[in-house]
Amino acid sequence: MKSQNTRSIQPHREPLIDRAVRSFKKDFNLFTPVVDCVEVAKRINQVPEQCNIRISSSAELSSNTLANTIYIKEHNLYYVVVNRSQLFDQNGRPKYPYKKSSDHAVNFTLAHEFGHIYLEHALIPLSEKTQEDIYEEDIEADEFAGRLLMPKKELVNANFTDLSLVAKTFMVSQSALHVRLNQLRANELKNSNRFPTCKNCGNTEFNTSDQFCPICAKSLSSHKGVLVMRYDDGIITDETGKVLLCPQCSNSDIKEEDKHCSICGIPLINWCSSSYCSVQEISDSSARHCTKCGSPTTFLLSGILEPWQRARDVQYCLQSVEEEALGSGEISFIDSQDWMDFVMLMLSDHKSIRMLMLYATARYSSGKLLILFRKNEDKFRFLSKKSYMKFFIDAFVEFFDLPLSKVNSASYEEYQPTTFIE
Repeated sequence: MKSQNTRSIQPHREPLIDRAVRSFKKDFNLFTPVVDCVEVAKRINQVPEQCNIRISSSAELSSNTLANTIYIKEHNLYYVVVNRSQLFDQNGRPKYPYKKSSDHAVNFTLAHEFGHIYLEHALIPLSEKTQEDIYEEDIEADEFAGRLLMPKKELVNANFTDLSLVAKTFMVSQSALHVRLNQLRANELKNSNRFPTCKNCGNTEFNTSDQFCPICAKSLSSHKGVLVMRYDDGIITDETGKVLLCPQCSNSDIKEEDKHCSICGIPLINWCSSSYCSVQEISDSSARHCTKCGSPTTFLLSGILEPWQRARDVQYCLQSVEEEALGSGEISFIDSQDWMDFVMLMLSDHKSIRMLMLYATARYSSGKLLILFRKNEDKFRFLSKKSYMKFFIDAFVEFFDLPLSKVNSASYEEYQPTTFIE
């Protein structure tokens, strides 16, 4: 790697780069949008027998060569050599952990070299390549690094409170961030409207008058977070805040006066658990904490809602499922109220399907649908009946007036989607 290129890549190579990024993240179990390649390199060197990559540093590389990668066919090993100037300043002090924007350059450098490996550039000896070949490969490796470190979905949805803070959050230099925004034709984000975001969990669903985040209970005295996370737990409530179907035992015989499920006893309304709090009910079914006192909610204490860290990690994992099932295009959530209307109106004559779909959620993109069930057993019950599938598909197309060429299903307990229409 010599410098970051800005020329666009060839269109037919785009899907290959997307697949290479997914493969890299899967191989190293990277599900969060922020990737620290220095930590990946440390893991590789600590357990070298687990992959065929070796990483070292050298002061012998020229000043304009940030790193080099070669492949030794006889040993089936990739050797990545990083210029020591990327790791230490002029006084010999380490740049990692990162202290300033320019220190993050090594993160992009390592991502670039991993790109050469996963795009199989290094398999062809340098002596057999033209200057144009080398240039094209560097462009692709830059693109790999950009997509790995600054994923489009997270970047364009980020809260651009401050460019330096955004760059720091994604662990890249400000110059790398500028290049990525330019490539995405998203320079307008630099001057976009800021919106309140919890710095701890990325939640945006709260009022500015709230004292505590309803997801993580962090004080909202400062709400200038960058990364945004939508906590979609798939629990549907009526206008009073009461669940329409027990999320634990699926009991649907819920009376107006019921505050607890008559079958399993769990609370049907998500309220603050503190007897000293003035808040009687919490309307948001995903709230894990009271926005006034920070105490746990009844849904969290009863196990209906998982701790927010677990829910966040599940959402990150499901994003990779979404990309695999729906592709890398624009993915839209089916609005929860629209989904509920669809389930209650179109599936009213088919109780078995209606019960399965009440706590499912869906994502749609360009004729492809991904249904997310809360439990594996719900997913497998749906897949086991071909009549269910046909009835559901016909009803979906009629209600939403959307073309449907492919449908996948997955569950929050199992991240690998199962295709039943192709």
